Amino acid sequence: MLSIAENEQISNNASGVFLEKFHVVLSGTQADLGKKRTVMQFLFDKGPEYYPLLVKAIGSAFSTRSNYHMFTQTERKHNIKSDASVSISELRQYWSFCKDLLIKVSDDAVSLRTIYKLIPDYVYDFANSGCENILFELINHFAPKYNNDWDEMRRSLNWIKKHNPIIYERNKQHINLLIDEVFVPKIFIKRVLAAMENIDRREFGSNQIFEVYKSEMRPYGEEFINNKIYNSKEFEEIADHEHFQSIWMIFTAVEVMDQTSCRDEVYEAFMQHIISKNKDYRSCFIESYMSHDPNKSYLNSIAEKLLHNGYYAMACCMLGMVEDENYSQLNKIFAMIHDGKFPSTYINDYLRFVPCYNIDNIFKVSDLLFNNADVDKTEVAYPHLFQHLWSMNQEQISYLPTIEKRLLEFDFEGDKFYLAKEVVDKMDNILKTFDRPDFARQVNSLVINYLKIYKPNNPFKDIYFTLLPKYQHAIIDDIIKALASPLEQNLFYFNIRYEIGSGFGYGAGPLFQCDNHKLKEACRIYPNTLPERFAEMCPVCNFKESGSQMELSDFFVWLADNYGDNERVLQSFSSNFGTYSYIGIGSMKGYYMNRQNMFKPLFSHMNPTVAAWAKNMYKMEEQEVYYHQLLDDYRDMTKG
Repeated sequence: MLSIAENEQISNNASGVFLEKFHVVLSGTQADLGKKRTVMQFLFDKGPEYYPLLVKAIGSAFSTRSNYHMFTQTERKHNIKSDASVSISELRQYWSFCKDLLIKVSDDAVSLRTIYKLIPDYVYDFANSGCENILFELINHFAPKYNNDWDEMRRSLNWIKKHNPIIYERNKQHINLLIDEVFVPKIFIKRVLAAMENIDRREFGSNQIFEVYKSEMRPYGEEFINNKIYNSKEFEEIADHEHFQSIWMIFTAVEVMDQTSCRDEVYEAFMQHIISKNKDYRSCFIESYMSHDPNKSYLNSIAEKLLHNGYYAMACCMLGMVEDENYSQLNKIFAMIHDGKFPSTYINDYLRFVPCYNIDNIFKVSDLLFNNADVDKTEVAYPHLFQHLWSMNQEQISYLPTIEKRLLEFDFEGDKFYLAKEVVDKMDNILKTFDRPDFARQVNSLVINYLKIYKPNNPFKDIYFTLLPKYQHAIIDDIIKALASPLEQNLFYFNIRYEIGSGFGYGAGPLFQCDNHKLKEACRIYPNTLPERFAEMCPVCNFKESGSQMELSDFFVWLADNYGDNERVLQSFSSNFGTYSYIGIGSMKGYYMNRQNMFKPLFSHMNPTVAAWAKNMYKMEEQEVYYHQLLDDYRDMTKG
């Protein structure tokens, strides 16, 4: 079978198409549930090689969410109703058969691993369909096979308890038994996470929830210290995996450690764990724990031990935690980078923990990063700056010259396009938020210079929607000069024409929202290039307030009146006219009729070249009208 043999992972591969056939409804097949059971039985009878596919098919059978049907035109026209439902008795029979098959394959190790996640994924489907008895039978069979260590099942049942009170109430005793006794985690960190999951935030106000978390985690913080979990076999699971919710346990554990004066023992255990790992080892738990320890001098000694043992990545984290107002720790890191002990990207570990209480702190660190020649600006300095510049506001006014300088210095010729785009986004934000004509002039010069040669990826493609028309008085002359330059000298026009012109629409792009008299005067100054280039960029239509097309744009009519003898101008406008996007439903015939009629006023134009061109364009649109009439006729004939 293709599903067994294939190696593709895409959703509509052979397996995807095969598995959807087992949905209860809307499965893309006319086969009833009985025939689907027959195929499942066939897969089972084929033996263990087919069990993984069988288990997936059963998962598809349990799925009742996201199954919907969009009526076709024929179904709507003839009022054909698809049978998109089954009776509860049929559903129970189908799912009971699936349950029995799952139980039969449960001795297969591969299938058992898949079933571990499969059944919890469909707890909602069982409960919402009133088939909890089938769910509980599956749980009773499979839970012992996982030694009742079934976190996914506990979470799914918890979701029912929190978010579906009707289903929870009718199964309250059984669900509580499973959550509170059967699936209670046995190891420490899982008990911590389960306790956090059991907290229903909706029961508390936003000003209470932090205290609730700390109160709930207090016993676990005490257990972590008093039972020396930090020095047990369980600690490796805690330290080597990221458990975000453990932060609330850490708060209380640090307090208890401080009260019981066992800091030496705790950190000695941490150090023994760290030095058993590779030199680039990182532990979110250990780092978070230490960052909440108020004893900074002790942490400084830990950092020195880590540096001595060559654990530079984690040491940089510690140095960030104990940084002083003179940034002596950062300067220490700079010295080690200069000596070649580790790359400058390790500074990012420091930056995760260095205190930044206000904007002055942010820019002190930023200046140190940008002014150090050994620091990788694209991997360290710019990401740090952008991390703290989510938006622009009045607080940053005094630092605008510095921010602008950093943005303009960015190396746009590098290979970090994602970062280049972020730099441009920050430029855009400044230009929108504040009135910065000098900065606008510098940005425009940067863009013109950058786009002198062909750029397949242009990070500046949207910047002129902000620059124009707001800053036209500062930059329009430079834009016109660049647009008029011969292509062998400057490809600015080629790179930016769609972004500042009509693009893939018919309206006025940023350039033509500026003073049109200035643009017309530019055509007279640069008659050999600008008229035809503006013809390809100018708005195609004037629009009514409703948004419907009315007539050819005033700017193009002006071009036709003044440069109609230049066939390149008319050809460029033909190209402009043919560059469009269409969004709509139904026939496009009316759309092309509207386009066609726009050329009629030019039939009597005083320039015979323009009149002939307009008649030719009219005929071309007439062919489109005829073509779409044929499409409409064919659609009506075949689909009613």
